[in-house]
Amino acid sequence: MSNTGIDYATKSWNIVHGCDPVSEGCQRCWAKGMAARLRGRAGYPVENNGFAVTIRPDRLLEPLGWKEPERVAVGFMGDLFHPKVPREFIFRVLDIAVQAHLERGHMFLFLAKRVRRMRHLVTAYVEGGHVCGAGPFCREQHGGKGCPLPEGLLFGCSVENQFFTWRILELLRVPGRLWVSIEPMLSPVYLRKIGGDRFGWGRVDALAGLRYVRANAMEHGCEWETESVRRLSHVALGCESGPGARYMDEDWVRKVRDDCVETGVPFYYKQRRENGRVVHLPELDGRVWDQLPDLAGVPACAG
Repeated sequence: MSNTGIDYATKSWNIVHGCDPVSEGCQRCWAKGMAARLRGRAGYPVENNGFAVTIRPDRLLEPLGWKEPERVAVGFMGDLFHPKVPREFIFRVLDIAVQAHLERGHMFLFLAKRVRRMRHLVTAYVEGGHVCGAGPFCREQHGGKGCPLPEGLLFGCSVENQFFTWRILELLRVPGRLWVSIEPMLSPVYLRKIGGDRFGWGRVDALAGLRYVRANAMEHGCEWETESVRRLSHVALGCESGPGARYMDEDWVRKVRDDCVETGVPFYYKQRRENGRVVHLPELDGRVWDQLPDLAGVPACAG
């Protein structure tokens, strides 16, 4: 299945479908509703109303057949990093993504809620020398860490409120370019104030790539010392859709937009509800916000 209804992607690569709920944002999962309609057809199982975790090896080679560069949503009908998806299958997906990016110029958008497993497996893939297939030789050439991933692979997590921004702290430890989807947005999300204690110690600014590590007393307050951390390359945001969709305030959206503009991070406002219907790519303060990450690449490993 390669056609997509995801505004910021041009193709879908549904090599996994089905999942289990893990947080508030899962309560009205659009993918679960679609799977129920396809139950028993098009490769969707009968079990769990069509949403049992199912891997699709028959779809692995799809991106190699797309001749023009595409932005590819990877496994948005499930969670590629669900515990029921074998490590070997995930590594094969990464193999194909690397090959298709280098040969075809595709950009791959990975998205998960199980970010800890994503971090462990993507790190193992890179440090194991799998990016270029040179194994131990690759690790030797890159100081024991393996060839870096091409910039055409972006790894992301979804968060629905501030509580679940802890996923972003895990995400910042995933090798590769990073992005976040705030959909459905159920309450304010502050991407520049993640974690830390009540005084601000250890707080992370995921847009500027800073961690606050020490406060020095000054005559009029304090001045923070910071250290560099990895940062997000893209932020997408949207309301909940479907019957019974929960409220999203546009001031919440505006705050995320302002923070992205201030730090130079591309911002994509995907959808909001107007008069009971979902409007795609709505205007905010007189313009449409449809910024996307650049389709960048890095050379293949010389090994």
